Amino acid sequence: EWSSATYSVVENEGRVKLSITRAGKLDVTSTVKFHTKAGTALPVVKYEETEGTIVFDPHELRKEIYIPVVDDKQYQEDQYFFVVLDSPSLAIIGEKRKAEVTIIDDDLPGKIEFLKPYCCFPESCGVAIVTLVRRHGSDGKVSVRVTATDGTAHNGKDFDYTEGRAEFDHEETMATVAIPITDDTAYEKNETFQLTIDDPKGGCLIGRVQQCQVTISNDDGVTHLIDTVMGKLACAKANMQDRMQATTWAQAF
Repeated sequence: EWSSATYSVVENEGRVKLSITRAGKLDVTSTVKFHTKAGTALPVVKYEETEGTIVFDPHELRKEIYIPVVDDKQYQEDQYFFVVLDSPSLAIIGEKRKAEVTIIDDDLPGKIEFLKPYCCFPESCGVAIVTLVRRHGSDGKVSVRVTATDGTAHNGKDFDYTEGRAEFDHEETMATVAIPITDDTAYEKNETFQLTIDDPKGGCLIGRVQQCQVTISNDDGVTHLIDTVMGKLACAKANMQDRMQATTWAQAF
């Protein structure tokens, strides 16, 4: 029988060792076959399908076998498979006929958070691009939900955002959320709304910067000021040209 009914292995170790013991009549050569059987872990994907025959020479009490496991470099929940004894010769199988092997995942999916807790965009920018980052691991595909909450800026009026998810592919460490900003050309005070991330998927966690306050800075006054200055410059230039033409005309006589 197996020396233990349960075994575990960290997936980056490459293989798991199982031990089988023999008791009783020891002065003969006996054999027993073994084979792997899928559980939540699947052959090829998480371990190498293996079968064979274990031979005990006379007075030999213990044997060991190795089953290769796959390090897939992507985060998953811990998974298990079985190794089963059968078809004994000159022996009987004890109570521990089937051993359960748990493959412990060592890949870290990371923590998702906003790059900054505050960001500011001019109203005329058209689209605000807010950045999220993935820290402390980047294994596997993960995602978080991104929601917007009105402040002094209102969804559908000052900005246009539909709730969605920010996704990170395997080993991807940065993602962005694009939010259309309404440029109403009317002067207003700066306005704000808030983005929040939650509902992590794929094994990731939410980092420390879970919220980001977005400020829409009104630049209509700046535009008006620039237009006014440019207009005055244009008038001054025109007046200067008029005076130069008048001087030239007077000099002609």
